Amino acid sequence: CQFVVMPLFALLLSIILKKPMEEHSFHNLSAASLGMLIPGCLPGGSTSNLFTYFVGGNVPLSIVMSCVSNVAAIGLMPLMLYLCYDLRFAGEAEAVKVPYLNMVIPLIITVAAIGTGMACRAKLSDDATWWIAKSCTIFSIIFLALAIVVGVAKYQDIITSGDWTLWVAALTLQPVGYLAGMCLSWLSGLGLQDQMTISFETGVQNFALGMALAQLSFDFSEGSEEETIFKDTFKYSAICALLYAGHAFWLVLLFRKILPKGRYRVSANYAPEEWIGHTHKVHTEQALQGDFEMEIECPPASSLASMDKLPPQTLPQIFKQAVNQRGRCLALAVEQDVPAGVNGKPHPALPWKDWSKWTWTDYMRDVEQAAMGLISLGVEQFGTVS
Repeated sequence: CQFVVMPLFALLLSIILKKPMEEHSFHNLSAASLGMLIPGCLPGGSTSNLFTYFVGGNVPLSIVMSCVSNVAAIGLMPLMLYLCYDLRFAGEAEAVKVPYLNMVIPLIITVAAIGTGMACRAKLSDDATWWIAKSCTIFSIIFLALAIVVGVAKYQDIITSGDWTLWVAALTLQPVGYLAGMCLSWLSGLGLQDQMTISFETGVQNFALGMALAQLSFDFSEGSEEETIFKDTFKYSAICALLYAGHAFWLVLLFRKILPKGRYRVSANYAPEEWIGHTHKVHTEQALQGDFEMEIECPPASSLASMDKLPPQTLPQIFKQAVNQRGRCLALAVEQDVPAGVNGKPHPALPWKDWSKWTWTDYMRDVEQAAMGLISLGVEQFGTVS
């Protein structure tokens, strides 16, 4: 999705909106098209990890995808720009050249930052890692907000130019990424948590990198020859960055609304009396004689364990939920056929690759086959096997 669907959608927009883009461009059509394609070819943004956490998604998967996306972008981002831009404008004398070298430098810095974060996670304590992660997240959000505010304030003519193609790109690029990530992960049989995670990873682009690329590649000082090129390559990333938080906000609300029943956060503020039932002290002598009575009250309707918040479910129902949400995830692993030990000492554990493994889908398949076997042997519904 990241380096196929998004670049192709940006290319499609630049072709459909060719005439208005040329009319509203500061330099020419090629510069405006490059500006449109850059947000579509960007790797995933790190704030997707935060949004994934907000909706109860698969945060480890989100972090791994962000890392892989930024590493892969070192080769795939130049490749997609070559295919979608250079081949399209090949032979045109006034076509703006893609700054490939300036593109790779910030990507390498980003990957180095991710590597530093992984090293901190491996070497430092959990508390230190937590503080570093939160501090970096807050800093990145503040930095992005300042970059947007300063950039738009300095180049107000980007907003006042009347270029409505900016808003078409900013309003459609992220939702298309969200939808593509959700649909492809659903078609792959992934669970809801992974679907939400991949949706955010596809839709949340590193728009700050797009703005930095324009600033590193073209002279944006007032009156310079490249100022108009800079504005055309900068404006689409800037407006997308301006709206990305709003897009992420409505998607967070949507995902939290469609979460399966029972997945509520424990951080709700319940009054202490809602958790404390009527308990009676039982003396040891009474307990031994069995001469006592104990009253148990059901939790109040507003508490976490109430019928309203936690409806009764059977084990098969919970099992099916696990299969639907995490069908391709690992459910069981068994170390089988371990060689005999030597000199009374147990044999070392087998490598993880040699263990027998079942995903939740495999688990369900085996359970269904066992159930059909029992039925074929004459076991009736609700029957038992001794």
